[in-house]
Order: sequence, then C-alpha cells, then structure tokens
Amino acid sequence: MIALGKATPMISGCFKEEVVKTVNEVRTDWKVHQSNVATFWLLVCNKEKRKEIIQRVFEQVKDIMIHQWHKGKLDSVRLYHFVKKLKSFLLAKGGQGLWSCF
Repeated sequence: MIALGKATPMISGCFKEEVVKTVNEVRTDWKVHQSNVATFWLLVCNKEKRKEIIQRVFEQVKDIMIHQWHKGKLDSVRLYHFVKKLKSFLLAKGGQGLWSCF
C-alpha cells in the first residue's frame, strides 16, 4: 500500500514534474480541489473516458503489485482479487460509483 501511495500517475503530454506538482497540490488541499475533480469526473468525462481512466489506473496498480510481490501472475495474492472485483464494479457502473467514495 505504501508503494501505491508513492506511485505517480502518468499523463500523456505532461512532464513528470508537472504531474507530481499537481498531485501534491491536490493531496495537500483536497477540499479546495474536490469540486474541480467532481466537475471533471461527472460532467466533462463521458462514460467511455471514465472507463478508459479506470483501466489505466488499474493497470498501473497491477504493475506495482507485480513489482512488489515479484510475481508474474498475481492470482495467489488475495489483495489482487479484491482489486479485480473493485475494477469490475467500477467498470460495470461506468465509473459512477467512484465519486461516492470521496
């Protein structure tokens, strides 16, 4: 879980420094940025775009888990099964259930 917290999201067209700066700003002052994130997630992104974002995030989570457990296949890791169920739930709902987590 520590590795997931330290992970930096990859955004095409942005330099890593820009992404790190933006993520750190959002983490330190979530209440200020919450409405902007909600607007982006619920109004700007259509269902397909939300699914694409969810897919990318879960691929990065899977890569981190493979790196941490040093396994090519994660089928024996219980946390991975939970992550797969969460991904399936979010994809089935078009990412709509994600916002209620905040």
